[in-house]
Amino acid sequence: ALTTRILFFCAIVGGAVLIGVLWELMEFAIDRVIIGTGFTYLSGVIEDTMSDLVFDIIGATIGYSLVKTRHHA
Repeated sequence: ALTTRILFFCAIVGGAVLIGVLWELMEFAIDRVIIGTGFTYLSGVIEDTMSDLVFDIIGATIGYSLVKTRHHA
C-alpha cells in the first residue's frame, strides 16, 4: 500500500544519506587526523559536502524509482 511505499522510500533515502554522512565524517577524519590539515587547505569544503549529500539524495531517489519500475514491469 501507500504507507509501505513511503516507508520503503524513506528507508532507501535515509540509508543513502546515512552512508553519505559517514563517508563525509571519514573524509574529515582522514584530512584532520591522518593528513593533519583539517579545513585549512581547501576552499569550498562546505559546498563540497553539501553537494555530495544532495547527490546522495538524488541518487537514492533515482535508485528507488528504478527498483519500483522494474518491480512493477
